[in-house]
Amino acid sequence: MGVLIGVPIVVLGFALRFNALLVVTIAGVATGIAAGLQTVEIVSAFGKAFADNRYMGLIWLTLPVIALLERNGLKQQARHLISRLHAATTGRVL
Repeated sequence: MGVLIGVPIVVLGFALRFNALLVVTIAGVATGIAAGLQTVEIVSAFGKAFADNRYMGLIWLTLPVIALLERNGLKQQARHLISRLHAATTGRVL
């Protein structure tokens, strides 16, 4: 029953709006300790999960790019483009 300690940690951490990556990491470490795993085994489990899901790293690489685009006016440019498309007709597009 003690290995379920990670669930309330995640719920409480998200409810208090803490950093999601930190909350999940702490919950994973707490669950590993409650399960009786050694520190090396816990880190090994994190490493195996990361290696098995390498494509997740691509998401973390694109987040800074999206943030920079948003900061430099992506929303305004999209709004401007959509307002120009409103005046587009079939004849103008062709």
